[in-house]
Parts: sequence; structure tokens; C-alpha cells
Amino acid sequence: MIIGLQKGAKGEIHLGKLLSKRARVTGTTLRSRSVSEKTAIIAEASACALPWYESGKLKPIVHAEYPLDEAAQAHRDLDSGQVFGKLILRP
Repeated sequence: MIIGLQKGAKGEIHLGKLLSKRARVTGTTLRSRSVSEKTAIIAEASACALPWYESGKLKPIVHAEYPLDEAAQAHRDLDSGQVFGKLILRP
């Protein structure tokens, strides 16, 4: 599932892998939805994903971690377009 985009509206996907797994791509955006719709979507997604996360079946991809005082560098790295995954700021 794709929710939102960063760095433009174009992306690349390996369709052969998608087809071989009989997978599908679903895209949406939360920006244009009402607060009540966003709340319901987040609640449903959490109910589905949290058990997988808690069991270790779902793991976030972390690109890098930064101390909070290096937040400006984290933003520069994010803006570079070279980040794949999440950037974490630590206190």
C-alpha cells in the first residue's frame, strides 16, 4: 500500500515481481480526507498492523538514526532523495 509520496508523483516498480506474487498496489492519500475519515483509517490500519508489529512479523525499514541535535542533518539527508526507509531522531 502506498500512502502519499515524497519527491514528486513518479515512482518505479518491478511489475514482474508484482505479477509473480499475484500482488496488487493500492494507493491513497489522507490529505484530502476529513478528520473523522483519517481517524477511522488510522484506527483500522493500526488494528491490522499492530499485532504483526508486536509479533515481529512487520518491521519498519530504518535508514538511519540521529541525535535530536542533528535534526537539521536528518532533514538534509531526507531532502537528498537518497533515503530509503525511516529516519529516527533520538533524544
